[in-house]
Amino acid sequence: MAVHHHDQLIGSQAACAVEFARAHAAEYGGDPATMIVFGHSKGANTGALVTFARPEPTAGCLGGATLGAIDALVTRDGDWLLQLTFLGWDRLLPADPRLMASLTPWTYLAEHKDQKVVMLASEIPKGDLPLDRPLPDPEAMNAFFAPRDPTGVLRTQVEENGALTDGILDLREAQGPLYSVLKAQGNPVSLDVLPGSNHLSLSDEGWDVFLAAFEKAAAKG
Repeated sequence: MAVHHHDQLIGSQAACAVEFARAHAAEYGGDPATMIVFGHSKGANTGALVTFARPEPTAGCLGGATLGAIDALVTRDGDWLLQLTFLGWDRLLPADPRLMASLTPWTYLAEHKDQKVVMLASEIPKGDLPLDRPLPDPEAMNAFFAPRDPTGVLRTQVEENGALTDGILDLREAQGPLYSVLKAQGNPVSLDVLPGSNHLSLSDEGWDVFLAAFEKAAAKG
């Protein structure tokens, strides 16, 4: 219960940050009429939660009491399933099913079928990343997915995106389900690879793709 409340608070604080940025964008040369939310790794999850769950900003938010329009969401290496791998999650998730819904945007996607999303994935997802989740056998996979995906929908999407064939669910593969859901329901969504880049750094080519993502997100139509 405390964890669930804590995550709701994070969403409300993030919504306040969006509205604070909107209120002060012009002071920094930005356009307050165009709001693009960006998040990297777990920040991508928070950005998606704000964009799709639409929480109210925290009480007393200096940017305003209501979350305004969000033109686009840009995510980089959002670990939609892997973030829930820390010690204790396998016990907490079954104990409070609301936790998974509060930590990911799945529950709210269908309400925002027009939302533009630009997803970025590092070309080099594996290696020394601590968030690569080894799934060495079917029993391990079952144990991992059971509390996170009681309907089996997400696991099917992960498998259809080619994950699990090598026994590791990595950051790049973990983004496939969100992309698939958004694409299927008609959202304007793209998934671009950052060449030569990994989760922690960008190559020169990756930097070019990264910057182009925001141009794409800001484009009208």
